[in-house]
Amino acid sequence: MTVALIAERVAAARAGANPYVIAEMTSGWLVIGDVQPLPGYCLLLADPVVASLNDLDGPGRLGYSSDMIRAGDAILAATGAERMNYETWGN
Repeated sequence: MTVALIAERVAAARAGANPYVIAEMTSGWLVIGDVQPLPGYCLLLADPVVASLNDLDGPGRLGYSSDMIRAGDAILAATGAERMNYETWGN
């Protein structure tokens, strides 16, 4: 997903017009993946949109990481999966 596409999706989420939104989180938007390679595949879109997690300040990085773990816990509980895989893309 490109930064421009992420910005578009975040703008739609802010406007209440992104149908893939699961929840607004402290650091951004948890959305269901457009493509579901595995059931429950989700993305955490940072808000504000940044090109890289390295562009976030210390508290922003910690908040994003905490939200990602909270989302993983919820997906584990909802799906009954045995474990969670996390990916961070540095596009």
